[in-house]
Amino acid sequence: TPDATFAITPAKVGLPYHASGMAHFVGVLPVHVVKWMFFSSSVLSAEEAHRYGFLNAIVPPDELSAKASEMAATIASRAPLVVTVLKKQLRQLCATANLSPDIFE
Repeated sequence: TPDATFAITPAKVGLPYHASGMAHFVGVLPVHVVKWMFFSSSVLSAEEAHRYGFLNAIVPPDELSAKASEMAATIASRAPLVVTVLKKQLRQLCATANLSPDIFE
């Protein structure tokens, strides 16, 4: 929804963040944005998150259910075995980018 916000607040609350979680954010947002969010604990608006590619769409609350159903129907209309294989491949590709937290300890 347009009112959604996103924040990463370890610096604000004084708790370290898990390295694999940080790696996830570096994989989905530009590094300068990740640094700013981690170091400052600043809030990212829905518009900014969409501009950076963190969100697929910004949908008004009253249209959210219909949009989710539309997206699910689109995926469901595709070849199910191929979608299953693609999901597995994407999961594996994303996992290879993960860092072991042991290197930071």
